[in-house]
Amino acid sequence: MVVAFLVTAFAAPGFLLGDDENGAAADRAPDAGDSPAANLVDEIGRRFLAHDENGLNQLACSGAEVAIEGYTREAEMYQAFTLNGPIQETAGTATATAHVVLEAEGRRVEGDLVISLADENGSWCLKDLEEARK
Repeated sequence: MVVAFLVTAFAAPGFLLGDDENGAAADRAPDAGDSPAANLVDEIGRRFLAHDENGLNQLACSGAEVAIEGYTREAEMYQAFTLNGPIQETAGTATATAHVVLEAEGRRVEGDLVISLADENGSWCLKDLEEARK
């Protein structure tokens, strides 16, 4: 969860800290494409950048609230959300990876976030969020 991510990042100086000294970062979600899944990824990025925890939770698939709550609870910390590449869509699922920057209490943390989507009854929803494993 991002909670463990932030604890590790803040407890271990230099871990995932940005090298950008002027603090400049992309502050908007890029256009992920035209598919319904891509539109949802764009919406997720916009809601993180708007610090809209409730809006993010409304995008969750049924039963996914617990899987994403650690990330959505910290929506107010998100300062940047930039896709790392194209969305990978397969039958009924989609995955995207975004580089995110979080700031809290004067500390800056960056890392990659894997976004998993599902097509439930013809409507795309947010199934899971997790840190990208490197």
